[in-house]
Amino acid sequence: MKNKALISVVLVIVLLAIGAGVLFFFRPQFSFFSLRPGQKQPSSFPTEPITLTYWRLFDDEESLADAISAYRQIHPNVQIVYQKKDYETYQQELDEALRSGNAPDLFMLKHDEIPQYLAYLFPAPSDLSYSQDSKEDFRSQFQNHFVKAASGLIYQNQVYGLPLWMGSLVLFYQPALFQEALKEKTEDLDRQIALTKNEDISRGLEQEKQRVAQLLSHPPRNWTEMIEVTKLLTKKDAQGGIARAAIALGDGQKTLKAFDILSLLMMQNRTTMLSEDKKKAAFHLPIKKSDGTTIYPGTMALDYYTSFARPTKETYTFALDSENSVEAFAQQKAAMLIHYSYYQRVFQKEYPDLQFKIAPLPQIEGVKQRLDYAFYWGEVVSKSSKHPEVAWDFLRFITSDENLPRYTARSQNPSPLLKETQAVASKANSVYLEGSDEADIPTAQAETAANWYQGKNVSEIKAIFQRMIDEVVLNNQSPQAAIEAAASLVTNLIQGGQE
Repeated sequence: MKNKALISVVLVIVLLAIGAGVLFFFRPQFSFFSLRPGQKQPSSFPTEPITLTYWRLFDDEESLADAISAYRQIHPNVQIVYQKKDYETYQQELDEALRSGNAPDLFMLKHDEIPQYLAYLFPAPSDLSYSQDSKEDFRSQFQNHFVKAASGLIYQNQVYGLPLWMGSLVLFYQPALFQEALKEKTEDLDRQIALTKNEDISRGLEQEKQRVAQLLSHPPRNWTEMIEVTKLLTKKDAQGGIARAAIALGDGQKTLKAFDILSLLMMQNRTTMLSEDKKKAAFHLPIKKSDGTTIYPGTMALDYYTSFARPTKETYTFALDSENSVEAFAQQKAAMLIHYSYYQRVFQKEYPDLQFKIAPLPQIEGVKQRLDYAFYWGEVVSKSSKHPEVAWDFLRFITSDENLPRYTARSQNPSPLLKETQAVASKANSVYLEGSDEADIPTAQAETAANWYQGKNVSEIKAIFQRMIDEVVLNNQSPQAAIEAAASLVTNLIQGGQE
């Protein structure tokens, strides 16, 4: 009897242990797969009231209202407090909040600021997922979900932010100034034709008229065309000064986004910006072409960029005593400007009478693969948040295939979603995005946009590039000497800022 009783007790204990194991194995998880309104949240998702404070710039809460509402249908216990901040005071306010430990749960950082704010950020949880069925880790999902440039939000193999949009440099131009220049050039050529009696000269002038008309019929598609168009658009006054600039470009201080534009030119010209280990500058070094000749692509890009502001160059067009590049364009003193696509809204608001269009950023003539330059902000989670996993779940939700297009449509920002950018870019007729609708250009360029790693010293590196440019423009230093000096400073800065 005693043995039977003992056996019964043992069996009960074993069955309870098995049951507990089964329950443990199948216990509900705080799952991060996408849910839709009406679906039940995982039972392990926090049920207590949660408030997430979200600091954002530029957009009113209305831009994310649909996504926030949909998220609250799934998680009614989560309240999102959206606060639109002023750009002028945001950096200082954010830094003070982070240092004091009173940071918002979610906020925005420029894509290149991740390394310097790393200590304050909570990375994406390893089980975050855009799909319940995906077997990929979140980093892999991220890279398949967003355009390549978004990888700037990945640091030390961890995802630290998600993009809501992807900006890129575009070419702004004023068709009226192109037409004005065409009229002036045509009238001048007609006068020369009327005066000559030589048929060969007359025939040559007629061919020149056709060439001018063709060049000024559209914005330049490549940098070779930019040289020719610049010579045609530039207009000088009686004293030899610049009365109308072709493009507001070429110096380090008055050309807004000078660092970005020069970086773009270097990268398009196959310049290696940093060594493979990211510890040394490499943009001053030579490369060998396929025919065996040695060239300095970074130096060539610097020389090209500065040529628009150097009086000794045939492309001189942007006088140093003029307004900054944006003001020169807005006041119709320059026919073209390179800036980010978001500046369309700035011009429309501050200069409502300005008639302008945007065009794809020029490429190097003959290239088979397009390259653009990216700028964007990442939506990030504070390490001091009491609910970082919930904050990340919210960011995953608003950047999903279902919700992000609603934001980009409402905010009129270019999409960072890979499949959307590929679909738009595929409509173009060539690498120059010919045939693209003007509204599609920023989204099409997002697919081919890139950037380069600048470590924790973004502002300092930008200042070095500006000084490098001005050494060439203002002090007549050779481009190679200027770039070598800048490379040395960048190397010292990066090595000093690394952990």
